[in-house]
Formats: sequence, structure tokens, C-alpha cells
Amino acid sequence: MKKHLLVLCLVLCTALLLAGCGTAAVPGSSAAPAAPSSEQQLTTIWRIVANSNDLLLLAPCGENTGGDLVRVNAANVPLTTEGEAALTPGTLIEVTHGDSMQLTYPAHFDIVYSIRCLAYGFDDLCALYLQVLNDLWAKDEALNTDIEYVSVDLSGTSLPAAEQAAVAWAFAEQHGVQPLQMNMDQLIADGWLTEFSASTATYPSYRWDNGCLFSITEQPLEGVYHGLRPLKFTAAKWRSPLGAYGFADCTSAQSALGQWAEYTIGAEFIS
Repeated sequence: MKKHLLVLCLVLCTALLLAGCGTAAVPGSSAAPAAPSSEQQLTTIWRIVANSNDLLLLAPCGENTGGDLVRVNAANVPLTTEGEAALTPGTLIEVTHGDSMQLTYPAHFDIVYSIRCLAYGFDDLCALYLQVLNDLWAKDEALNTDIEYVSVDLSGTSLPAAEQAAVAWAFAEQHGVQPLQMNMDQLIADGWLTEFSASTATYPSYRWDNGCLFSITEQPLEGVYHGLRPLKFTAAKWRSPLGAYGFADCTSAQSALGQWAEYTIGAEFIS
């Protein structure tokens, strides 16, 4: 009887020891990370402002309008599309991502699980205005010489504030300069410009020694013509009273699908 009790005790001790080993960490090993819970995943809506080899620059949209600009590398991210939607500037996308991000500018999500291109809401006005700015850059290129900053003033357009910021960032980045978003009065007030007295002027004049101001201003047009929404605007770049170039009476039109046509220039001016 005692022998049987001794065997039974040994069996119980062995079972308890094995159970304890099952929860102990093995030295030098690491447990596989737990699958993310639904609370750790967020889905937010963004507009693609620029796409360089699947490196997307995104402006927040919808309920997400208070967010910062975000850059996402879509090369290895699972992608689904609705209809003919694609990763082109102007497209709305849903990004499913983790709830943390790198605090850079533009920001980067620590992890992106998937991207879905939406079939609705396409509007590539951001791409049209980025093209206008680049066309202006190519005119009278002496105005761009040795600059460190560009200020892109799109406050006179219908672009949402987040898309204005994204266009300014993309434009400056393409030309290797630092972006600002100030108009002439703000640049003067913040001390960016140098004041000087011109012999022909009765008031102080200003010049920007290491920067150039780019601006686009829309002229209000109402109505829809042949299914197209018309647009008229002026675009200009300025560095001094005798250093400016611009496009006047520019026109374009938006289709029912949200696409903006190539713009035409009514006249060009220089000073």
C-alpha cells in the first residue's frame, strides 16, 4: 500500500513540474508577437496628393480632417480597389493601420495593414495646382536661383487646408527647398523679406533674398456647363517688385467623375 502511495505521489509531482515548465520562458527564446486586436487597428480616409513610385503623400479627409499629412509606402501593402480606382493623385483611400505613428513631418504609421481605393470622391484639383506651380517654376528660372524657401499661398483656392499643406510640401520637396504657407503680408510681418527704398516708389518696397512666393487665386464661377464645372484662376511667383512672373485668366473644368482637364493660360505677365 505504501509503495502504491509513493508511486502516486511521484506521478503527481511530475505532472505539476511539467505544468510549471509549460509557462516558463526558455532562456534565449522570444515568444511570437500576439496578433493585433481590433482595438489596435484604425481605418481612416485620406486623399492621395502625390505618388512617387508607390510612396504616397496623403492629406486627411472626412472625419479625419484634423490629422497631419502622412506618407505611406504602398509597395508591399495589401491593396483592394473599387471599380477603376487606383493609386493616383486625387483618389480617396481607406488606410487600415496601427494606432501609433512616427512623429515626423509628414508622419509615418508604424504599421499599415491594408489600403482600399474608393470609387467615390475623386477630385484631382491638388494635382492640377501642383502642375501649375511646376509650370511656373520653369518660367523665368532666374527667379528661382539660390533660393532656400518657397512660400505657397493657396488660401485663395477651394482646396481644403490639409490639401493646401500637402501641395506646398510636395512642391517644395520636388525642388529641394523648404516649404512655407504665407502670403505677402505674413511674410512681411514675420520678417522674411528685406525692405528697401526704390527711387521711383513713394512707399517702402520689399524683396526676398533667399526665397520665392508662389500663389494661386481662383476667380468665382458658378454653374455647370455641358456637365462640366468651370474654373478660372491666376497664378504667379514673386521675388521682388521687378522680379515676378505669372499666368492670368487660366481656365479648366471638372467632369462629373471629379477629373480636372488640362488648364489653358489666357495671358502671361512679367515684371
